[in-house]
Amino acid sequence: MVRFGVALLLLSPGAFAEDAPVLFAPMNESVVAPGNLRVVGKAGGKAELLLDGKAARFESPAPGVVHAELNPAPGLHELVLKGEGGEAKAAFFSGKEHGDWKMFRPHPPIPGIGCDTCHAVKNGEWAFKRATLSPVCHTCHDLAAFPKVHTHNTGTLVDCQNCHYPHGSTAKGNLRAARDVLCRQCHDLQ
Repeated sequence: MVRFGVALLLLSPGAFAEDAPVLFAPMNESVVAPGNLRVVGKAGGKAELLLDGKAARFESPAPGVVHAELNPAPGLHELVLKGEGGEAKAAFFSGKEHGDWKMFRPHPPIPGIGCDTCHAVKNGEWAFKRATLSPVCHTCHDLAAFPKVHTHNTGTLVDCQNCHYPHGSTAKGNLRAARDVLCRQCHDLQ
């Protein structure tokens, strides 16, 4: 039985309050590889990015978009993104491991792929290049390999971010939750 409802809305990007700042990468309570760290977020109004309480330089390729390349020292850090709608925080550890925190896997993992690979400014707003995410994802991900990993075709799963975090996550395959939890967004599994 297929059902649609609140669970899908809870995991969708539109579930965020419009003006509330959001940090997409890195995730809260994650471990990041030492060295260059890509920070991705959004904040309405005049944004401010702080690393351990100190201002961090960032670029804004479009209104509300925050992108930074930081090089934090090994150890525990706090990242804060402030905007007119409040603030978003993420604690992260730069190193190999920290308690039960999981390693953050950035996406895309290939250096040199920029925001404009997937995004463009449309009507003055930062948006995906296409109306649905699947065609954007398949500019890099092999469409022929899709059915080998997924139980549906791309016509059924047209918005990849219903199950995947496009900027990275701590889960294999950049999943938003365990696979059986994600399947239950639409299916009653018994």
